[in-house]
Amino acid sequence: MVETLAVKLGTVALVLGGVHLVNVWVFNRFRRRRMDERNLRGKRPSTIQVEPAPPLT
Repeated sequence: MVETLAVKLGTVALVLGGVHLVNVWVFNRFRRRRMDERNLRGKRPSTIQVEPAPPLT
């Protein structure tokens, strides 16, 4: 009985893990395709340099 439950729970965990990985892969493809459309591939907002504002005196 315990062994059967462990097998069923393990199967569910593996299936959910596989579905999760496929979901991440699909969203990554959507994101990359969107970035290609906007010519932003390789340019992330965190790498854009902005000049600092002048000091307040």
